Amino acid sequence: MMNKLKKLWHLLRMVDVWQTWRLYRTQPHDRSAQLHICNRSHIYIDKTAKIEMQPKAILEYNMMEDPFKSVRPSWLIMHPNSKLVCKGHIQSFEAVRIECKKNAVLEIGDKTYINHDSEIRCREHISIGNNVSIAYNVLMQDSDYHTMCDELGNEKPQTLPIVIEDDVWIGAKAIILKGVTLGKGCVVAAGSVVTKSAPAYSLIGGNPARIIKQDIKHS
Repeated sequence: MMNKLKKLWHLLRMVDVWQTWRLYRTQPHDRSAQLHICNRSHIYIDKTAKIEMQPKAILEYNMMEDPFKSVRPSWLIMHPNSKLVCKGHIQSFEAVRIECKKNAVLEIGDKTYINHDSEIRCREHISIGNNVSIAYNVLMQDSDYHTMCDELGNEKPQTLPIVIEDDVWIGAKAIILKGVTLGKGCVVAAGSVVTKSAPAYSLIGGNPARIIKQDIKHS
């Protein structure tokens, strides 16, 4: 009984009832899905943008690790015709910033968490799988937001999709850039700048990141 009361108190202490109720009314979701928008969440969703909650999905945004301490604000910004697809239980902690640009699609899988001070900037398409661990101060963006040229003067594409497969662990202060696919079970060392894809079960690290070891295991 005491544990249930503690859980109820924790929920009441941290959930922003108005924001949660507003999203329940305006966003498509299965009845089994749950939205918990926590205090000090800044949510800006264009009327043509959507948060798509799949059956039994749970989105906990701006989670408080300690309900008795103040939490720093998180931001969720969705531009016209963008979409955030929640495929399971997703936890996002304080001071996270997620931004989906016009027509962009961001997909996040089950049992995935985004730790504090991380940023995801989606201009076209970012897919994050199940059981993905994103540590603090991680930056992920699928666009340069400027035109770059190769040695022959040919323009490179500004935007390329990012794919993070299941069971990937991204260390603190890592940067994941456009066009990167991280195979299942990859580990990205803290502080790495990832500009190229890596096969499943690889340990990658450095700036620019390279494959350090393959056939790794982690829990």
